[in-house]
Amino acid sequence: MILLPAAIAAATFAPPAQPQVQPLSEAAHAIEAGRLQQARIMIGNAVKAGQRGPAIDRLLADLAYAGGDYAKALPAYLQALVGNSGDALLYERAGISALQTRNMAQAEPLLERATKFPNATWRAWNARGAAADFRSDWAVADESYGRAAELAPQRA
Repeated sequence: MILLPAAIAAATFAPPAQPQVQPLSEAAHAIEAGRLQQARIMIGNAVKAGQRGPAIDRLLADLAYAGGDYAKALPAYLQALVGNSGDALLYERAGISALQTRNMAQAEPLLERATKFPNATWRAWNARGAAADFRSDWAVADESYGRAAELAPQRA
């Protein structure tokens, strides 16, 4: 009889369970695989557990980008570039986000920079071509689309 009230009291005052925090690389993989809801939960658990900083900020930018929320992704990528100007993918995704939000003043220099990297992808080149098309710069557009086609003939 005495044990029952003690068990109830212990259950009532038990600290809440901490969310299971998986490595951030797992959230990045979920984003790449298109499992955005799973990634959102993983990132949320990491934040609840106290994780902060550039890695979380990058994942949030990637999540917004993968979900098509380019208006949210763009400022996050621009912030990430402040401390990491050697990352071609950051320039590419920032440039594409700017292009998708019709922010040509930001899109063009970001995509220009993205295509300066030796590992620039066909997406960066294709987006640079689209930005050049927007301002009727046919020479840059043709060059950019040509490079995109060389890198991924089946995609560009």
